[in-house]
Amino acid sequence: MSFISYAQNLEDVILHRALKDVKNGFYVDVGANDPVIDSVTKAFYDLGWTGVNIEPNQDYYRKLVNERPRDITLSCAAGKTVGEIEFNNIPNTGLSTAVSQIAEKHGQSGWSVTKTTVPVYPLKDILAPYANRDIHFLKIDVEGMETEIIEGMDFQKYRPWILVIEAIAPGTQDPAHGQWEHYIVDANYAYVYFDGVNRYYLATEQSALKKHLIYPPGIFDDFAVYTKLQAEQATQRELDEKQNELDQCQREFAETQRAAEAAMKQMQKEIQMLAEKFEELRIQSKHHAEELEGQISEKDKSIGILKSTNAKLQKDNADLQRHATSTSEQMQAVINARQSEIERLRKLLYSSTTGTHLYRAMRVLIGDRHYKQSPAKNARPKKHYANIRVPWHTHLYRAGLGIFVKGEKPWHTHLYRAFASLCGAKKYSPHPLPCIPSMPAAQQSQRSILDAASAVTEPLTEERILQYFRKKRSESGI
Repeated sequence: MSFISYAQNLEDVILHRALKDVKNGFYVDVGANDPVIDSVTKAFYDLGWTGVNIEPNQDYYRKLVNERPRDITLSCAAGKTVGEIEFNNIPNTGLSTAVSQIAEKHGQSGWSVTKTTVPVYPLKDILAPYANRDIHFLKIDVEGMETEIIEGMDFQKYRPWILVIEAIAPGTQDPAHGQWEHYIVDANYAYVYFDGVNRYYLATEQSALKKHLIYPPGIFDDFAVYTKLQAEQATQRELDEKQNELDQCQREFAETQRAAEAAMKQMQKEIQMLAEKFEELRIQSKHHAEELEGQISEKDKSIGILKSTNAKLQKDNADLQRHATSTSEQMQAVINARQSEIERLRKLLYSSTTGTHLYRAMRVLIGDRHYKQSPAKNARPKKHYANIRVPWHTHLYRAGLGIFVKGEKPWHTHLYRAFASLCGAKKYSPHPLPCIPSMPAAQQSQRSILDAASAVTEPLTEERILQYFRKKRSESGI
């Protein structure tokens, strides 16, 4: 099976070439970053190795803890002395650094920089628990802090077999190893290889491994790059999905084709049936057309008769309308005359006082023709009014009339009722006057005016009453 490389610059391929015979090895990764992407130690972890990961970025720290349960992962920075340091975190990148000048350049380039404070320990103190264990390789990738980390390491006490140290300035290809390489050489490490990003150093006591570290990765290393493998697998999955979709489409097409053939046969049968039905309907429609032509001719004759009848009816209707209009006008004239008379009598009745009515009754008794009502022609017989409640002066009038004309009741009966009404007997008191809608509310106050008019000594005629009423109405502004 091919070796899978996760490292950004194939560092793990070169290290595996030199250390492939080591079982259950041990590594130290300073600036471990993501546990998978661009990781130098991921391939060795999968082979059963363990190690120490130093990562101050909290996001990557949590990922390392979750995905590397066998490793020791520390959330701190490595430096020259014990203390705290300001760490510039650039999320989701490998550009986080403790060097403020480098962080400022990244910020100017558009990266989001978040500052936090993290603890820092010398690398020799971090490795103290592992003093009696072989460290097969030490990788340092700290974006400008390499010198401080190397100064905080005791290479006499701890002897990693291979050192892999980033040797260019962050974001450039400018060499940066001149600041710290003399510490490495003085600690009996020999430079063996530069891969364009990192410089490889070999402990002098492990010089037998030099032959494996002096040339770049090649075909004989039998490796596959994880990112390319992932891309190929994703492509293969996509191809498999497309193939499945194609197979499904082919099956659906075959089913659709079979259904279409069956539908075609069914449609041909239906077309044949429709053609036969159409021919039958054509013959029937021909017969119906002939029948309709005969019916239309008969209806044309009927329409002619109806038109002549309609013209006659319209003429008769016009005559009726003229007659109705004339009759209506005559009836309206009669109605208007009767309404005027009724309104006159209503005003005369309800605008007069008790004295006025008594005066009129006495004028009737002495034979004044002005107040005597002439009998109407073809008048209906008068109804019995014994049970009709009338005012006292009406009873008195009937008593006076009974002296001279024999009536239904004797005169003394009417006289008794007049005195009973004056004494407040309810049986002989008049009904309350009805409310006449046509009488305005303002005229209710005119009764006092008519009472005053009836008190004069001169004869009180209808014309005199009306003149007095008009005068008072003009004075009061009603």
